[in-house]
Amino acid sequence: MEAAPTPFDHEGLIRIAEEFRCPVHPKQPLVGYDANHHTFLCILCIDGSSEELIYQRVDNPEIAVDAVRSQLIQSYCPDHPTDNVGFYCHEEKIMRCMQCIPLTCVKQQHEIIELQGFYQKRKLVLDGLDSQMARLNKNKERLLKEVGEIRAREAKALNKYFLDYIQMIQECQAEALEELENRSRELVSVISALRIPEVSKWEEEVARVSNSS
Repeated sequence: MEAAPTPFDHEGLIRIAEEFRCPVHPKQPLVGYDANHHTFLCILCIDGSSEELIYQRVDNPEIAVDAVRSQLIQSYCPDHPTDNVGFYCHEEKIMRCMQCIPLTCVKQQHEIIELQGFYQKRKLVLDGLDSQMARLNKNKERLLKEVGEIRAREAKALNKYFLDYIQMIQECQAEALEELENRSRELVSVISALRIPEVSKWEEEVARVSNSS
């Protein structure tokens, strides 16, 4: 008969598997799961071990989580070594087999979870979340593209507005300068016309005085 494994914190192991970081060397990703010692390993753990380790290779978080789930479901009940555990008791925080449930959990009205169904539902939820995240990322990319297009259109419209405004100012300046020049010429003509008789009398007087001398 195969020996029953020692108890292990499956919820803690699943959290480690999902984070996919070594609990001993947090900067290192996981590379294996040691089912005999109920622990995840990184390359530093393996290289630094003084004994030859037997472990399951894990390449990503999903495989790491499945390794823990598989061991959990295949574990033997400590009270009934011939039976695999298939249930988890919330009140006692332990796993139970089918024989334990009527004798303990049901009798004491404990909340129990059927492990296989629980993990299947959990996987469905996680798959649903992954699908939602994919849709959200797609919508995010679409919205960012639309925002970029709106900003580009607004920048183009604003640039055209300023160019039109500058052109209008330049046209107004040109019209004002032209009007000023026209007024200046008219004023010069008026002044010249007013000064001609006086200049003529002055010249006649100068000539008379010169002749009398």
